[in-house]
Amino acid sequence: MTRINEHKFELNNEEYLLTWYDKPRLTRGGVELKVLPILREYILKMNLPLLLVNSKGNKEVTNIVAKKILEHFSQGNSNNKSIISNTLTLKTKSKNIKEKPHKTNDTKKLSANEKIDDLLKSFDWQKIKDKKIQKLLIIGCSDSKTPGGNNQIRNYFNDVQYDNLLNDRITNLNNYNQLLQEDPNYFIYKENKPNKPIKRNGNRVTDDYFSNCINENLLKPAINRYEGGKFYKAEHLRLYREKNISSNLHILIISALYGVIEFRDSIIDYHLEMSKIRFWSRNNNTSINSVVKKYIKENNIDNEMVFYSLSKGGTYSYTRALKPSEPWKNIWIEHDRGDTSARFIKDHFLPNL
Repeated sequence: MTRINEHKFELNNEEYLLTWYDKPRLTRGGVELKVLPILREYILKMNLPLLLVNSKGNKEVTNIVAKKILEHFSQGNSNNKSIISNTLTLKTKSKNIKEKPHKTNDTKKLSANEKIDDLLKSFDWQKIKDKKIQKLLIIGCSDSKTPGGNNQIRNYFNDVQYDNLLNDRITNLNNYNQLLQEDPNYFIYKENKPNKPIKRNGNRVTDDYFSNCINENLLKPAINRYEGGKFYKAEHLRLYREKNISSNLHILIISALYGVIEFRDSIIDYHLEMSKIRFWSRNNNTSINSVVKKYIKENNIDNEMVFYSLSKGGTYSYTRALKPSEPWKNIWIEHDRGDTSARFIKDHFLPNL
């Protein structure tokens, strides 16, 4: 049985909410708390028949404990379930362990189509299909980019209230120029793929090419610059434009160089992964999350109508850069490197708006 995404429970006269989208989170009154200590106390005080140590006698980590609770309540169990006599507790030592966790059929891997079906069932389609309701889709940029452009500038985030984002962009452009000088091979070859050079119009590009992009300041709308990427195929682009007009769909893009972009904003041609720590790290990401929240507020978008499709892997992922809030919903499907997620948006999400 598929794990549910959330579970409400009461402990010490306080109400908690355990959720799991990109990772387990625990909140009380909207405030995020440390997950593991509270879940352990919950299991012990409520006598839940869940193991807190693994077969080797080691204490389970946050993800495992949260997963066990969500899977337990996915099966329709209640908080009043009496404790099983041989349930292990934190005091259990490895030498006394006699039983291993019960194996279930939950380990069965779901196909891409099954994952899509599960995601579709989780939506409030009546609300999503209401064309009067404002909606927001947040997607990542693309490694694939088209060259060229013009000098026409459009920048949604140019107001004084977005100074923090604009300042971060200036810092990033300065860092980018420094990267051009210090590490030209980064711009000739993709990281960790020395046999696969970056190409524009069939020609291998060098650091000089990207320097010219900055100096010449040739710009294109982001939606056109990223054309050809997984989330930017011809049908995607058509639906983005159509649903933006007909269904009140707002579209924001998370970019390693620009931070946050409205999908029609003008950008240069560049090459930069989010994993370049000097740009958007845990320490210097001061604007991406706050800017998205301001955008949501000024456009009267309900948080339940915020959807993002961003990868969660890597040294510093797009999801970590965004720092999503509850109840924003990640519609990224963990099956491949984005192909299934892009297909889901094109074939199911956008057409149904």
